[in-house]
Amino acid sequence: MGRETTKEDVTSTFGYTCSQYFELVKKYAALNGLGEKGIDELMVFSIIKAESNCVSTASEGGGRGLMQLAGEEYKNVPNSTVFDPEYNIREGTKHLSNDYQNIKNKGIQPNDEIITLILFSYNRGIATSNLAIENFTGNKYNGLKDSMVHACYYYYDIGAYRASEGGSSCGGFDRDACCGVQNSVSSTSWQRLGANYPNHVLVGYKEGCIKIGGKIVT
Repeated sequence: MGRETTKEDVTSTFGYTCSQYFELVKKYAALNGLGEKGIDELMVFSIIKAESNCVSTASEGGGRGLMQLAGEEYKNVPNSTVFDPEYNIREGTKHLSNDYQNIKNKGIQPNDEIITLILFSYNRGIATSNLAIENFTGNKYNGLKDSMVHACYYYYDIGAYRASEGGSSCGGFDRDACCGVQNSVSSTSWQRLGANYPNHVLVGYKEGCIKIGGKIVT
């Protein structure tokens, strides 16, 4: 964004419900080195807003808490721990940092493409992100967005990928959420999840930057 994010910035952009967690986000974003990776506090809040609407007890689609922690790592962690804002933000920011390093180590450049893939990975998991990277670096499809969509098809579509390449037999909401397509299960989720999730978060971030007087440099 070009300057240090303040609590007042978060309040004016995302509201008090979000900004009450400002000190925790600032603390763990710094401990995990997110700033030097191009992920400032305002972007972390844009993720939190997208994931849970800043509700610490949010639980949807297997994710829990402010940053919707999910997966085997948290399967046996009790709600009393996962819903604790400090635990949730600490773990969520750690995942962002780890994903950054994983994606950078695969040779992705420049940083805006790394950020896009971090956000995609956060929403759909590292396996789907790794396949998107493989698609992208192998020039298999038309750019990064198309590479993410096809990675989603592989893991979530019940069509040709399952038959020819061993993809999972998932449909309904999972396809809707990951592939960025609209079906009868949900009329809106396809606009903000999966391959569309990075843009959803970045739009919120950019709007926030402009709202508080910042400037987006492209």
